[in-house]
Amino acid sequence: MNPATQPPTANGAEALQPARCQALLRRALALESQEQVTAPAPCPLQGRNIALLCRKPEDPGLPELEAAAAALGARVARLDASGWLDEADTAQSEALLRMLERLYDAVDCEGLPPDHARALQRRAGLPVFIGLARADHAVRALVPQLRALRAAARPQPAPGDERLDQRHLVQALLLDTLGA
Repeated sequence: MNPATQPPTANGAEALQPARCQALLRRALALESQEQVTAPAPCPLQGRNIALLCRKPEDPGLPELEAAAAALGARVARLDASGWLDEADTAQSEALLRMLERLYDAVDCEGLPPDHARALQRRAGLPVFIGLARADHAVRALVPQLRALRAAARPQPAPGDERLDQRHLVQALLLDTLGA
């Protein structure tokens, strides 16, 4: 198992340890603060490549995930998952795995059957997320905690935009996982 990601839970979302949740929340707040500064945004993921292994390239969560990664400087490519599904138990899967490991710094499995996604997660020598674009991913469940931290830090908290909060949390997870 890749140490950067945890085994998925029953709903396909990755489990996050409490200490990691706190680190992600702090990083998401820092990202929010950076956006409020008028200086050019840093690109800590410049030169990094992220593959979105998708069954449904028209999935509505994918553009938001792509925008979150691109805002950090990463390049994102949508890849048709049918090759992985067709070849998951054959010698061709090794070639697909090597290709992913050579070309990408991380992979997100969107819409793959849980057993296929977990197999990739176990075998890959790079971080593999499962359903990062999904609304029920564990990192998105941190939005209420992020809002509570923001309210505690500011005497008059501004109303938060849930999509923006989710984006900051996804970005925090990407940065944390990719060591940026």
